[in-house]
Amino acid sequence: MITLGRNGGREHLLVPPEVLEQQGISLVQASRGGSISCHFPGQLVACPILRIARRPGGLRGLVHDLEEAVIQAVAFFGLQARRSSGRPGVWVGERKIASIGLGLRKWVSFHGLALNVCKDTSLFDLITPCGLHGVRPTSVHGELNRERPDLREMKEALTRATGGVFSIRFDGFLPISRQRMDNVFPVG
Repeated sequence: MITLGRNGGREHLLVPPEVLEQQGISLVQASRGGSISCHFPGQLVACPILRIARRPGGLRGLVHDLEEAVIQAVAFFGLQARRSSGRPGVWVGERKIASIGLGLRKWVSFHGLALNVCKDTSLFDLITPCGLHGVRPTSVHGELNRERPDLREMKEALTRATGGVFSIRFDGFLPISRQRMDNVFPVG
């Protein structure tokens, strides 16, 4: 799925929409901030729902904390990641490993982050990621040159890091079926 943010992004689509349709790839207008991005199997997506008005640092603080959670989670597996001034997301060298796109409604956050875990990031070949020319995507597996951690291990590490950064305790995950997800976030 390729998503367009509130800031647009159609101009950063590198193929005609008909090509996406022929390949079974959805093009969706999203209510998050940012520009064009994509979501695919092998990507870990986290969507925290938080009252921004009650958090120190406001929206910028939330972006910083989400970046920090990803940085800590990938560090658990030996990757050194960082922020890049003026470019939201998480980077390994000059390669982007995680994107952040948030939405706010009545000062409550929705949408969130996407961390590329599995090696195949080829969907990014169809777009200019986040509308940033020259940005190359990467993944945890691509950087580590192995197929570990798996998505479950990465989810556990991200959950642990998020709990530490946000000073909250998770007792488990709320599983959401694909059908329920499509009802909440309609595709197409």
